[in-house]
Amino acid sequence: MSQSPIELKGSSFTLSVVHLHNSEPEVIRQALLEKVEQAPAFLKTPLLLSTLQR
Repeated sequence: MSQSPIELKGSSFTLSVVHLHNSEPEVIRQALLEKVEQAPAFLKTPLLLSTLQR
């Protein structure tokens, strides 16, 4: 019997979502730095999903 090329496992985790309303990297960087200063644990989770809207 051959092994499947994928394996799905269920788990519970926190996913941070960052909605980007500006496409300038420096503006985004500064905003993230400010957010981290306000809440140092904000980006401690390893998973991050971002969206870019115009």
